[in-house]
Amino acid sequence: LALFLVFSIALPFMVLGAWPTRVLWENVLRQGAIGPAGAWALGHTTAYWGGQGIAPTLIRWFGDGEHTGTSWAHGPLLVALPSGAIRTLTVVLSVLVLATTVRRLHRRPPSRDIAIGLVMTAVTLVLHPAWHHYFAFLPFASAALLGSSDPPLRTKILACAAVATTALPLLCLPWHHDAYFLYSQVGGTTIAAAITFL
Repeated sequence: LALFLVFSIALPFMVLGAWPTRVLWENVLRQGAIGPAGAWALGHTTAYWGGQGIAPTLIRWFGDGEHTGTSWAHGPLLVALPSGAIRTLTVVLSVLVLATTVRRLHRRPPSRDIAIGLVMTAVTLVLHPAWHHYFAFLPFASAALLGSSDPPLRTKILACAAVATTALPLLCLPWHHDAYFLYSQVGGTTIAAAITFL
């Protein structure tokens, strides 16, 4: 709370002045209260620019599959669902991820590193917009899982699968110049984070 007050209110006030800080916060608060239609439009914008959280990925899978830098798919990547169903699915999956995280932390994870990786993965999955760089910790989370004392085979396979998923666009670039955009469009980072979370 103190950091929020210092860096979000006091610092802008000191650097920008009273009026620009007020305008800044009016814009911030307006974005948070734009209503269902506006929020849906904002979600579409985030999905188009490659957001990798649960919400933008579900919009591309079940709503509008368009993504900057690609000409592939004008429509849902998987199957069309009504916008209300996509919103509901987003909320259900987000609550499930957060509830599972709280339950796992309550049962005490095997190590502090695994707990950190779990929390970071869960929070980033439910964040909006969750751009690719928000997931920069995924290799740490996979390393924590692989480095734990005697991880089960399932854990080893999932951790390696997550790392392999994040390497896909780089490995495919020599053959397909749009590999990164296609990876982003199908939610490659979302899938890698979901595998890590599992």
